[in-house]
Amino acid sequence: MRMRAKEHYERQRAAGSVKVCSTLPASLIERLDSARPGLGFRTRAALVEAAVEEYLDRHQTEK
Repeated sequence: MRMRAKEHYERQRAAGSVKVCSTLPASLIERLDSARPGLGFRTRAALVEAAVEEYLDRHQTEK
């Protein structure tokens, strides 16, 4: 399993992605996990990426 994960992260880096680690309140993680399937996301990471991108897009156009 470790080799598959390592290969996955190597492919992600090659595609220009950077791994980010963060600590979030358990209540927020619970909200993410319960909303994720209904929003059409397979992973928590995909939902967080989309949410951050949408947030930044909204706030950059306001300025």
